[in-house]
Parts: sequence; C-alpha cells; structure tokens
Amino acid sequence: MIMCTAHNQQTKELSPLCTRGLLELEFCVGAELGFMLYYHADSKDVPKPVNFSMLANSLTLNEQEEFIGVLFEQLQQQDISVDMIDAESAPSQLVVLTYSSYPLQL
Repeated sequence: MIMCTAHNQQTKELSPLCTRGLLELEFCVGAELGFMLYYHADSKDVPKPVNFSMLANSLTLNEQEEFIGVLFEQLQQQDISVDMIDAESAPSQLVVLTYSSYPLQL
C-alpha cells in the first residue's frame, strides 16, 4: 500500500480529487536498517549475541560504541542520512533510522 498525495505532474498543484491533500495530511517514509550483533568465541562455537539486554536497553549502544561509530561513518560516506540509532527489543539488536522523506525521494 502506498500513501501519498495526488498532484498534477505538470503544474505540481494538488489534485481536487485527493482526499489526503484536502485534509492537509502529508506522508513521509524512512528506511529502517536492522542489525543483530553476534560474536564467535572460537571457530567451532555457535554465534552468540554480544549481550543479552532486551527492550531497548542502552547496554548494546554503550558496549558497541566503536562499531556504531564506524557504521555511522560508512553510512555517511554512502550519502545515507541517519536520523537515529536505537537499541531494539531483541538481544544485541539495534536499528538505524534514516531521515523521513517523500517515498519517491528515498
């Protein structure tokens, strides 16, 4: 499902048939990049989460500051604007939220 406003492609004027536009609603979307951080104690070991914090605990953010810094720099080098980096609810999970934009501009 795509939510947007309908505009005349040539004049850029709002269409009188667009109910969202008439209500002055505007929808923007942003991408969310999710990461689960794991490590190997040795080559035979099953990967384990870097920690077991849950429910948006800042432990993952604090302990993985170096990785997050490198990740942020690499996203900037690719012209990906980062709005927020946040811990999520699963162990060692974090998400990167990009700035919201109009769907066709992402």
